[in-house]
Amino acid sequence: MATGAGYLQLRIEDGIATISFNRPEQHNAINRPLLFELAQTLHDLHLEYSVRVVILRGNGPSFCAGVDLKEMQASSTLPGVDVTWQRDFEQLQHLFEMMLQFPKPILACVRGACLGAGFGLALASDLILSQEKAQFGLPEVHRGLVAGVILPLLTFRAGAAVASGLMLTGESISPLRAHAMGWVHQVFTDEEILPPTQALARRIATASPQSLMLSKRLLNETIGEHLSTFMNAGAALSASARTTDSAKEGVEAFLKDREPEW
Repeated sequence: MATGAGYLQLRIEDGIATISFNRPEQHNAINRPLLFELAQTLHDLHLEYSVRVVILRGNGPSFCAGVDLKEMQASSTLPGVDVTWQRDFEQLQHLFEMMLQFPKPILACVRGACLGAGFGLALASDLILSQEKAQFGLPEVHRGLVAGVILPLLTFRAGAAVASGLMLTGESISPLRAHAMGWVHQVFTDEEILPPTQALARRIATASPQSLMLSKRLLNETIGEHLSTFMNAGAALSASARTTDSAKEGVEAFLKDREPEW
């Protein structure tokens, strides 16, 4: 079965659901419709008994380059924008929590840019498989923004030292370094990484669904019991950061391809 009417494409075959972000010209940047579609798709797949594993990937050159800054800038002059931005981050937090609590394994199949909120999608997945030329990073500090909802996930997966380094520098990290640190499961030299990701998904799909569900619950909801609290605080800080002059200047500088003036 294959569908794809909006910003996502969905294919279900042999118990594996493949969700493809479908904004390739924008490097699959997350806008509000895509965020809504992804949450709805995961909700539907939760109820689909035949699906055992989910793969997240991006059409085009990138996995996901983060939040759509053009949409963010366009909404900055609308009435009630503070409430809108708070709701945006609450919905992003809800999506990450939905992924962590999703009863079936989620594999992130990463090529190209995996930045900001896109990095968060990979971290909220259970396993990250990456092409070796991909880039992981949190460039928010160079945009006058705060990666508040993503930092708790990065700290949970990779540790506070790694999170601090990526957060404060805004620099990208290579998949090979991430693999050496243990939070990228596998790195492929081949440009086409979907087939080996599908092969791993098929192996996982042979396991007991109940065992997989309970194992995820142990890790993400017991060992990671404070993640929701941390992400909630991060959502509030991220929304506040969007209202600052730094955010206005940082986003405008990025969209005009110039250096920001802080």
